[in-house]
Amino acid sequence: MINKSESIKHIAGAIVKFQSKVETLKRTAANPFFKSNYTTLEDIVGAIRPILAEYGLSFMQNTNGTMTGDVISVSTMLLHESGEFIEFEPLQIKITGNVQQSMATVTYLRRYSLQCALGIVTEDEDDDGNVASGIDKTSAAKGGNYKVTPKQLSRLYAIGIKKGYDANGLKALSKLDSLNDLTKEQYDKLVHWLEQRPDAQVGA
Repeated sequence: MINKSESIKHIAGAIVKFQSKVETLKRTAANPFFKSNYTTLEDIVGAIRPILAEYGLSFMQNTNGTMTGDVISVSTMLLHESGEFIEFEPLQIKITGNVQQSMATVTYLRRYSLQCALGIVTEDEDDDGNVASGIDKTSAAKGGNYKVTPKQLSRLYAIGIKKGYDANGLKALSKLDSLNDLTKEQYDKLVHWLEQRPDAQVGA
C-alpha cells in the first residue's frame, strides 16, 4: 500500500520537473548468460542523483525478508526538501536459491523499484532479472499465465504516474489486493487502457 505525506504538492511538482530533464539511460552492463545488456543500479543512481538534488528530491530504499528461501521485497520512498514524501508499494520476488542469487535479486528489485518510483526509462532488456526472479524465458514466450514481473510492474507504475494514478489508483483499476498478483493478460489489458488515457497535468 502506498504511504504518503498529507500534502504532495511540492514533491509532485519536483517529480514532473525531474522527469522532464532526465534522459533515457543507456545499457552499460552485459549479462553473458542471456547474451543481453542492461543498465546497472550504480549507473542509474549516478545519472539521476544530481538531477534529484537540483529539484530538492532524494530517495531511500528498504529491503524486507531473509536472504534465502523466502520472499524478498524492496520498497522505495521519495523525499522532498519540503518534508513531503511518497513511499511506493514494495516489489517482491520469492527466492529459492543461494545467497549470491538472493543478493542479485535485491539489487534487481532496488533498480526497478527506483525506476518505477521516478518513471525512469532505460534501454535495457530485462534478461538480467530472469536469473534473479526465476522466470523461464521459454514458458514466458509461450504466453503462459505467469504473474507480472518486476520489469512489467516498473513500466506499469511509470505509465500510471504519467497518467495520474498512484499505486492505490492502479490497484483500484485492477480490482486486486496487490499488483503483484496481476497475470500477463490482466497486465496487458490495464496497460492498454492506461495508454489510451490523457496524461495528467500536475502543477509545480
